[in-house]
Amino acid sequence: MSAMLRIIVCCLLMATPSFVWGQTEYLPPIGSDGWETISPAALDWDEGALTSVLDFVKESNSKAFLLMVDGRMVVESYYDRFTRDSVWYWASAGKSLAAVMVGIAQEEGHLNIEQPTADFLGKGWTAASSEQEDDIRIRHQLSMSTGLNDNLFSCTLPQCLPYLTAPDSRWSYHNGPYTLTHEVVKQATGTNFTIYTNLKLANIGLSGAWIPLDGNRIFFSTPRSMARFGLFVLNRLAWSTWSPFSSDAYFDAMIQPSQELNQSYGYLWWLHGQDSHMLPGLQWVFDGPINPNCPPDAISALGKNGQVLDIVPSLKLVLVRMGNNPDNALVPVQFHRTLWNLLQQVLPEATPSTTHLSPSISLFPNPVSDRVTLESTSISSPSIQIHDLSGRLVMSHPWHSLQQEISITGLEPGIYHVSTGHELLGKIIVRH
Repeated sequence: MSAMLRIIVCCLLMATPSFVWGQTEYLPPIGSDGWETISPAALDWDEGALTSVLDFVKESNSKAFLLMVDGRMVVESYYDRFTRDSVWYWASAGKSLAAVMVGIAQEEGHLNIEQPTADFLGKGWTAASSEQEDDIRIRHQLSMSTGLNDNLFSCTLPQCLPYLTAPDSRWSYHNGPYTLTHEVVKQATGTNFTIYTNLKLANIGLSGAWIPLDGNRIFFSTPRSMARFGLFVLNRLAWSTWSPFSSDAYFDAMIQPSQELNQSYGYLWWLHGQDSHMLPGLQWVFDGPINPNCPPDAISALGKNGQVLDIVPSLKLVLVRMGNNPDNALVPVQFHRTLWNLLQQVLPEATPSTTHLSPSISLFPNPVSDRVTLESTSISSPSIQIHDLSGRLVMSHPWHSLQQEISITGLEPGIYHVSTGHELLGKIIVRH
């Protein structure tokens, strides 16, 4: 970069709001159980509010909950006979780890994410035509924009991956193409994905295993290994003076919107503070950030049943939550929102993405056969909308009171999503 260009870049950075990603003051030693701690009082946290957070976490089927600031452990709580040495699954939070491993493989010259996936999986890895398949790049697997039909969500066999539309023209949270990034890395490096992960990230003290499960490959590790990975990302994919990357180019691309369809999705990372978001399994766009209670610079690795890794550079904070399903939702978005609503009361410098707080919503009975009752603490929209799983609007109903009944007798049996048009309120199962 020329001297003049450096001056221009610096001026632009000073002239526009930005969030600083940089080295933490402390990193836990490798090969040791030692981990420096710091008290909530030393951070000027509201300890009464923190008690409310810990009560909520405990009551939400959690196994582990960790909070770190500037690398030091502030909270390390375990529940239900779980310990710091217990192993748990990351679920889809492991996707974010896989994104980093793809980046390392690119840095080492084994692949380029702009290469066709077929360069590594061979022709016919999908049910698309050869010409259609050639347009699918590794980058599309990282951004959930392959355009492949996601009806068979987790299947990776060619017959399960038919062509639906051109890459980059549809965002869809699709496990099959994602899971095949593991095979891409294996073919590119000649190394088993678990071995490659542990070998390359030994310098941060991470260890674990990718286990085939229900058609997926799920990472299992201790909570502290997830925490170490979070600190590695907080430090821009560096650990003290070591990094597998020679520049920040891949990191910067990874934590920015990866396509134009879902602003809240990077390379297998969820992004906060964006103007809109999409959710797994849905084909419509909601206004506002995915978690309006999260600081806008945060990024998250989120998995089934509430596996959470949050990284907040403005607070130098890393949060880990492992456990069972906290609220009976496949994707516990509301759990994450409530958690950060409570954390706002604890952290003196936490600034949410917006002042909007989700209303408390109840939908009952569920399953429902003829009429569903909606009960809320507030009315945040003039109408209630019901969509099928393809995202098609099947019903719109005025929202005029805090408790009202909606007739669903005209709906076919199945699963439907209830929303305000810009915010998901819940899911109903219709049975006649």
